[in-house]
Amino acid sequence: MGSALSDDERAQVGAMWAFRARGEHEIAAQYADLARRLRVAGAAPEMVDRVTAASADEARHRELCAAMTARLQHAGPTSSTGGLRRIAPHPLEGPARLAYEMVALFCVTESINATLLLHSWRQATDGPTRETLHALLADEVEHSRIGWGYLAALPAGRDEIAAGLPRMLSAATHDEDFLATSPPYLESDALTAHGLLPVAMLREVFLEALNDVVFPGLELCGVATAEARGWLAACTSRWAPPLGATPANR
Repeated sequence: MGSALSDDERAQVGAMWAFRARGEHEIAAQYADLARRLRVAGAAPEMVDRVTAASADEARHRELCAAMTARLQHAGPTSSTGGLRRIAPHPLEGPARLAYEMVALFCVTESINATLLLHSWRQATDGPTRETLHALLADEVEHSRIGWGYLAALPAGRDEIAAGLPRMLSAATHDEDFLATSPPYLESDALTAHGLLPVAMLREVFLEALNDVVFPGLELCGVATAEARGWLAACTSRWAPPLGATPANR
């Protein structure tokens, strides 16, 4: 049984699910476009089918997140009205663009998402929240495997991917100052019970995703991570100490 939410907490959790719904809507379109371009590029039919299925998964996720938004009586929008956003830098085209976007979305972003969903699900006690997080998690793990399989079989272009990792990470976090300061929102046990983790835990989750999943996976596939690790060091150097920290434990 989840903890009861105050009106402000309910609005905050509703906004989180609305944000996720918009994101799922956008990524479904990105995956559909990637599947189309993979097919044109002559990728293996199995890979095209897996990316196409991932697009359908994300469309279903959008509906799950929208249902959670409605459950919390949040009136925020649940879909984007803009066009398809370009992921790769504009100088990249053809196979180089395709490789960049496959790695950025499936290897990097989905691996981070899967780690976040896993920890959110473990901490949540509200029944519908746990059920929805678990449904999302199962698919995101599979989606990350698509990316790692693609990267392992990539015949060339690993240096370009290595150089682009800081940009990929910044995009995945939506902000180069990700978690740099205390968040402009509430933190409470009730919010954690409904899947919204406090900033200290988000930092731990982010580091786990990169250090235990993303960086080792990239290196196993022959992609150098020095620039990515430099980005992470610069990012974490801006993190403020957790609330309540004393000089001795900062």
